[in-house]
This record gives sequence, structure tokens and C-alpha cells, in this order.
Amino acid sequence: MTGYRVAAGHAGVDALVATGAAHRASVPRMTQLILNSPPVRRNPAFDVRDPLYVSTRADWRSWFYNAANTDPEVIATDERLKQTAGALEIPSALPYLVNGVSRTTNIPVLGDRDPLFAHAADCSSDAALAAFERRFYGRWATVEAMVVGGAGHMLNLERTAPATFDRMLEFCDRHVGVLPTA
Repeated sequence: MTGYRVAAGHAGVDALVATGAAHRASVPRMTQLILNSPPVRRNPAFDVRDPLYVSTRADWRSWFYNAANTDPEVIATDERLKQTAGALEIPSALPYLVNGVSRTTNIPVLGDRDPLFAHAADCSSDAALAAFERRFYGRWATVEAMVVGGAGHMLNLERTAPATFDRMLEFCDRHVGVLPTA
């Protein structure tokens, strides 16, 4: 959400790679996430007293992954190292879905897919997702999409991550330019 606001308000932004979000969310999946993210003040593993900080229930982190596409040790490590989130993060993101901030984004955009949104948007192919998302962007924006086959929400931690990164870099190279390597 922050990325869209920055891109919309600064003419110097050349491209935006948006991951893990779409303009239509799965209400049942979001509800499931909220119901399985209780306040951490009740959890002795966290030294947080604020009732607005939450974390996922024990052994629930695997929900974010496609287990068949992820090393089990990665999921176990994520469970062990999980952090808190603000209870208002999900509700504060909802206005982004309806307030049109991305309509002022007239830059190339690459999006990809995860299960929180795949049940609400057309993720049958890259072209179908791009067509679905196109209406939410500015008139001059080039909207591309990438449906990462077999991936869950944790794109950076699943086995398909190298191919996902390659595609994002290729997009940036085409729309921003190839960065020099050190």
C-alpha cells in the first residue's frame, strides 16, 4: 500500500513491483487469517503488552506456504522466528483496495499472486491477472502480471523464488534499465 502511495505522489518513480496483493481479496481467507492471529499479550514468547499486536497461532505459519513448494525447515524456522504484526494492518489496507490510489499510478506495474487473493481475482494466467488488474491503474500505466505456479504467499521463501526473482529483475531491466553489477 505504501508503494502505491509513493509511486502515485512522486513523478520520479519509474516502475513498481507489487507482490502479495491484488485489488480484490478473499474475504473468507482474510477472516481466517484474522481469527488465527490472536493478541500476543497472552503469549509468553513475546514481551508485548499492547493488545493491538498479534501473531499467528502456534504451528499455523505453514498456512502462508504451499508446503509442496517449500523446504519444511524453512516453514519450521519461520514458525520459530515469527514476529508480531499490528492488528490494524489488514483493515488499514482495505481502503487501498477501494480508494483508487493506484489509479494515479502511471508507471509499469508487475504483480504476482498468492492464496489470499487468488480466490478473488482471475489468476488463471499472467494475461488474465493483468486484464483483471488493469482497470485499477492509471491510463498510461503498463500493467503486467505474473502468476507464480505452485507458490503460496511467501514468494521469497519458496522453491520457486529464483524464477520469481528472475522475472521481477527482467521486468525492471525492461522498464528502468539494467543496473551495473559490482
